[in-house]
Amino acid sequence: MGKNRKRRAKNISPKVENKTEDKVVENIDNEEVTALAEGEEAVSSEEESVKADSLEEAASEADASKQAEAEADSADARDFEDNDNGHDSEAGSDDMEAAAGEEATPDEVAGDAEAEASEDGNDGYEADEDSKEGYRESSDESDRDSEAYRRAIRHQRRVRVQIAAYLILFVMAGLLIAGAGFLVKTVGERIKEAGVFAAETVQEEEVSPEEDKVIMSPVEDIEDESSPVADVPVSEELQNVIDNMTLEEEIAGLFIITPEQLTATDNAVKAGDKTREALEQTPVGGLVYSSNNIIDSVQITDMLSETSKICKYPLFFAVSEAGGASGVVAPALGLEETALPSEYASDDDAAAGASAIASYLTTYGFNLNLAPSAILSERPEAFGIDPQEVSGRLSSYVISLEQSGVSACVGSFPSEADKVSETVTGCNLSKEDLESRFGPFYSAIDAGADMIMMGNVICPALTGDGQTPCSLSEGAISDTLRTSMGYKGIVITDALNMPCITSQYTADAAAVAAINAGADMIYLPEDFDLAYNGLLEAVQNGSVSKDRIDLSMKRILSVKFGENDK
Repeated sequence: MGKNRKRRAKNISPKVENKTEDKVVENIDNEEVTALAEGEEAVSSEEESVKADSLEEAASEADASKQAEAEADSADARDFEDNDNGHDSEAGSDDMEAAAGEEATPDEVAGDAEAEASEDGNDGYEADEDSKEGYRESSDESDRDSEAYRRAIRHQRRVRVQIAAYLILFVMAGLLIAGAGFLVKTVGERIKEAGVFAAETVQEEEVSPEEDKVIMSPVEDIEDESSPVADVPVSEELQNVIDNMTLEEEIAGLFIITPEQLTATDNAVKAGDKTREALEQTPVGGLVYSSNNIIDSVQITDMLSETSKICKYPLFFAVSEAGGASGVVAPALGLEETALPSEYASDDDAAAGASAIASYLTTYGFNLNLAPSAILSERPEAFGIDPQEVSGRLSSYVISLEQSGVSACVGSFPSEADKVSETVTGCNLSKEDLESRFGPFYSAIDAGADMIMMGNVICPALTGDGQTPCSLSEGAISDTLRTSMGYKGIVITDALNMPCITSQYTADAAAVAAINAGADMIYLPEDFDLAYNGLLEAVQNGSVSKDRIDLSMKRILSVKFGENDK
């Protein structure tokens, strides 16, 4: 019996070795599955969902194979025990048979047991090999399926790219066709317009001289949006101020008058209740002061300060201060007189003189100087008669004055009168001669002068007739100063209470004529109430457009709020 156990032990050792080999194969197979899974992760997101299903099936088959192997091993172990027990029983039976005298020997019984054990072990090993071979075939089939799927995906991608390329090609072709059509249409319209323009030109040339002399109304000329002065850009804040103003307030803001005209008094030296009531009813654009309004420095400072607090909108506090004894403030307060413009020896002298004047004007509250003069003249208040020299002095003076906080009002465009009488001031210079004197005015414009005053002189070369003063002339203001010379600042009339104006115009007619001609501000009308009400009525009945008033108000408030383009 001991010999039989030894033989059975020998038959078991191949089984153990086979199991060790199975473990190695199983590890190798597991590594192949892992490598396969890692490789599949690099596939695009569109393939991963399908790949994952394949891997899960493969993993399930691997788990089933492992479970089958485990069950096979367990079955082998049970068979071994059953065989062992069976052989022991057979041995006992054989002994009994031998004892009973049968012919079977112990060696024959042991031989039979070894044969059966070896056969059982070989059968188990072959089952394991079949299971592994099945798993490898399943893995190969999965790989082939994955490769086929990848080829299908790549084919689909190529198809989509081709479709997108064709769509882009069609869109670009459509755009090119549409662009070509638009170009052809545009060219055709331009050719048609050119033909119409040529025909109109021929018709215009055939018009008689009498028909060609058509005088347009000032309102139509100013409202033309193609005009270079038809728009004044302002900030949103300033536009809101204008939009919230009543028509009455806007009309009042176009006037610069004296404190006496405002309060209907003989001599104003204080801003009291009358000033308050008048400014609440008609908030004028500015007040001009003379020596009659100045007692001492404290009085004039308080008067201007209180007036500024009373008025709803910013005011121009104006004075004529050219320098020397011809000024207003310095002689009235006993201040040291500055040099007259004719005494300046250089541009730097002119700048220094303007700075000195601005220094004391701002101390008392003045912000507008009705100076300097751009006229070529030998008078003390002028810079001289040499155009180049006058232009340099004037430019330096304007820049220095405005940098010091006082607006300059350059006067008086277009020229000095060469014919003076009680009721008429005339200038009979030709247009060419007048233009030769415009150099200093161009210099003032380039220097950024906030305001230019028109002269009341009659210049037929600019006005087109021998009756209209330049202050009320569209030809002088809109056509020449605005359009030809490009001035964008405030245009103010000369004093409209002068005989050369009052002898021909009532106060209301002069005010309406000045605004329609292109002026922005009316200086010293003969009768303020009549001029104010006449202009208000003209806007209400359409003789003056509301847009024209808004345009002037934009220019005025742009200077007062510091938004004017220098």
